[in-house]
Amino acid sequence: MKLYIGSNYDGTEIISKIPIKRYLNYETNKNDVLSYEDTQKPPHWMLDYTGVDVGKLGTAPIDVFLTIPKGSISKMFGIDMTWDDESKVIVL
Repeated sequence: MKLYIGSNYDGTEIISKIPIKRYLNYETNKNDVLSYEDTQKPPHWMLDYTGVDVGKLGTAPIDVFLTIPKGSISKMFGIDMTWDDESKVIVL
């Protein structure tokens, strides 16, 4: 199984089963599949639905991604991350 990890602008971290990409602002990301919630948040990692059947949006299981406290990725995987780092893939 692959997990995609990243650190948000505010220090929280994300672990996802779907690839993630940076959301900076609407103008930069207007060609991405965005939720209303994405457009209302400050910069953060969002799910990258490139290649995903968007007709099934809203039916994804709740466990697609988790937002976790700062430092959790370091404790679980031994990787220190900040917003400036690119996302990483962990293979389990």
